[in-house]
Amino acid sequence: MKKIVALVGANLAAALALIYLLSPGLFDVFSQPPVWMLLGLVVGFSLTIGALWLDYKLLFAKQEIHPVALKTDVQNRPEEYTQLLRQCLNKPFFRKDLEAGIDQIARFEKKQKTIQLLLKTGSKINADKCLTILTRVSDVFYENVRALATRAIVFDEDEYALFRAGKLELATEQARRQKEDFYTSVAQYTDEITNQNEEIILRIDQLSLELTRANTANKWDTDSILAMQHLDEYIRSTELTQNLEREVGEEVCSKIRR
Repeated sequence: MKKIVALVGANLAAALALIYLLSPGLFDVFSQPPVWMLLGLVVGFSLTIGALWLDYKLLFAKQEIHPVALKTDVQNRPEEYTQLLRQCLNKPFFRKDLEAGIDQIARFEKKQKTIQLLLKTGSKINADKCLTILTRVSDVFYENVRALATRAIVFDEDEYALFRAGKLELATEQARRQKEDFYTSVAQYTDEITNQNEEIILRIDQLSLELTRANTANKWDTDSILAMQHLDEYIRSTELTQNLEREVGEEVCSKIRR
């Protein structure tokens, strides 16, 4: 919508300016002294070129990614994560996972609110236990979102397009196989991230159902809620994987800096 408004506004402004400069009875550039006529023609030509350049940039030029800066000292809002993924949608290699991620954020936040409502009906002590785990769940979920966006931002889509078209110059067949393995591993990792977050959403659904049953039976011992135990175990294993990946990434970066 913003793109359409910008296109219409720029072209309309340029057209009105040209009408003013060229129409008899208004400025009428051709009836002015030579200096004013030349100035009017330069202005009119510049406006026309400017409007055409803007048309090209908005309609045909490849849009650069200017990702939203996520805050590190406070908790980011779901809208900011969604915006981050949307700004990466011009990377077709990741489009399926990015669109799934945007949908997952909306569903994840909705289900979180449902659980919070259910927790208000139980005891404060047990509710606090649940909320502690849910905070960790949210951290893991959005760590996956950041990982997905980061890979989309740094991915060389132009090189991948050349590779797919068979136009990427590679020295040997082995180099080509290695490049293909690299793209396959990137695709597998992004799918794994998407699947992890989908499983988190499923486990939250299971937890919501068990909390409903616990409320109905007036049993609010979180240690006996299997879904809570399973969610805790899953988050622990996922946190370990994320921490390992983070450590490996930091080690690689430190070696590059040396």
